[in-house]
Amino acid sequence: MQKERTFAGYPNWTRLGTPDDMTPPEISGSPGRLACAWGGFTNTTSLVLNVFRIDANWGVSFANQDPFSLQWSEWMSLPQLPKGKAMRIAVGKNQVGPLEVFCISLDDIGGSVDLYSSKESGFGLWGDWQLLAEHVGLSLDVTQHKDGRLDVFFNQEKTDGILHVCQIEPNGNWGYALPVSSLSGFLPSKPKHVAVGLHPDFSFEIGMLGFDNQAYVLKQNAPDNTWDQNEWVRIDCENEDKNPMNLDRIQFFPDKRLEPHIIGIGGCNGGRDILWHCFPMRNGWSGWELLLGQFDSIIT
Repeated sequence: MQKERTFAGYPNWTRLGTPDDMTPPEISGSPGRLACAWGGFTNTTSLVLNVFRIDANWGVSFANQDPFSLQWSEWMSLPQLPKGKAMRIAVGKNQVGPLEVFCISLDDIGGSVDLYSSKESGFGLWGDWQLLAEHVGLSLDVTQHKDGRLDVFFNQEKTDGILHVCQIEPNGNWGYALPVSSLSGFLPSKPKHVAVGLHPDFSFEIGMLGFDNQAYVLKQNAPDNTWDQNEWVRIDCENEDKNPMNLDRIQFFPDKRLEPHIIGIGGCNGGRDILWHCFPMRNGWSGWELLLGQFDSIIT
């Protein structure tokens, strides 16, 4: 009898939840409906793997894995959002351990799209959602400064710009949302999807996918520096025929040995996605290269 195939020592797949308990089908293929993070309420639980999702009730729930038995908990719900339905989520880890979840919520009645955060307050317990910004878009990403402060980046519908909101101090309260401005002072395209990469020196690099189906990056010169000293750089190939078409999201892939790589997802072909990647070189970024062709869905 043929043995069941496993990869690199991984065990068989385990279902987390039941089929009728999963993410609403309207957003099942959307970026930001699933997030993962190591850590927990204290540093002693840093080996715990947590998975967050948008659940069937348009709320946010999570499950975690026991680091010793490797068994998964049942899904547990975060507090109910003040209004609207969860559309996108991201998760960051505070300096002293507690995780913090960020959620973009769509209010069907008022039509507003707002950004909220909820911080872990105990083992399996979460604080109420805190409003961080109003009238945002449907894309967000989170990273961390060298001193431990979390920083959330997102696009904004009202101004068609990219904004970020940062903790005033590590593990502390949040400041006001501020625009990200380049040397020229304007974006090369209306942003559709936003990602942020962290370099080994803790400087940031923002990736933006525009509605012109082009990807752009903007880098800080130094950690905690401003953005207005550089221009947006478009990532493309010398051979236009090799440029990916119809990208719907990009993501930085951290590589502490070198620099963050960028993953591009899209280029629909027969109803399936195509995975592209590019990487930094001495004089900028490489062109897009095909990494994986035709897959049905991508997780995290």
